[in-house]
Amino acid sequence: MQATSTNNKYNFTTKLPYLCTKPIPPMKNENQTILPRNIAIILAGGSGHRMGGDLPKQFLPLGGKTVLERAVDAFEKNRNIHEIAIVCAPEWREKVEAIAAQSHWHKLKKILPGGKERYHSSLSAIKAYQDSGANLIFHDAARPLVSQEIINNVCTALLQHQAVDVALPCTDTILQIKDGFIESVPDRNRLMRSQTPQAFRVEVIAQAYKNARKDKNFSTTDDCGVVRKYLPMIPISIVQGDEYNMKLTHKQDLKILQNIAKSQRKKKKTEIYSKTSFFRVNRKALNNQFGRGLLALNRFRFR
Repeated sequence: MQATSTNNKYNFTTKLPYLCTKPIPPMKNENQTILPRNIAIILAGGSGHRMGGDLPKQFLPLGGKTVLERAVDAFEKNRNIHEIAIVCAPEWREKVEAIAAQSHWHKLKKILPGGKERYHSSLSAIKAYQDSGANLIFHDAARPLVSQEIINNVCTALLQHQAVDVALPCTDTILQIKDGFIESVPDRNRLMRSQTPQAFRVEVIAQAYKNARKDKNFSTTDDCGVVRKYLPMIPISIVQGDEYNMKLTHKQDLKILQNIAKSQRKKKKTEIYSKTSFFRVNRKALNNQFGRGLLALNRFRFR
């Protein structure tokens, strides 16, 4: 069996034999009601012109993998995500296919074409899933270190809300300027910095964009902004982000992300070593009652 995608304004037609087509069982709540599927949309259509160079930023190396791989990996291993689609520029599709074939992502089902603007990529995903009844979770490929906690919290928020954003409080003073002079100083206690993922019931984001495209002056860089402006009756819940979920925009950002990724790998290795060394010692202690008690305590400690 082969996974396919369609070829029209927003989709390709190409057989993708390396994609897994085995469906992931849907989630159920405590009343055994089937919940909407959570589909991660990885937006990898950017050109990265602010980074300089010929290679888009999502294909730059980051700790032994590309930036795109790290972003997709986060959703691939999350148990709340049922399916993944990648949106990329048509000219870079073969590159994405090659990475996908090497990575063996089981949840990846579609590779969709992006457009000139970011919202063209969102529209591509919306059109591909408009009849699915699913939750669409949009994430920038340029945010490769999104945590499992953030993804889990977004999925949990979708159980009660139709639109969810990830954001951090502003710590800097923000200035509103006009003609090179300060016009006002907004209260930063009411301001937050938006990140991704941004998640929606598919019918909500589809209707918001349908309304938006009737506006001849429509322009946006943010999906939550589209819902807020063109579907204002829908409240948008906020999930706490974190500083590690930063966006790769400038050259210096890559060095920061590399240091964070390196630190995370060291921490993970230390945790694994700590667990194995404890159990190695405890195996020798199993011959006496005190040792069996010590083993039980250590197992409880690492739950």
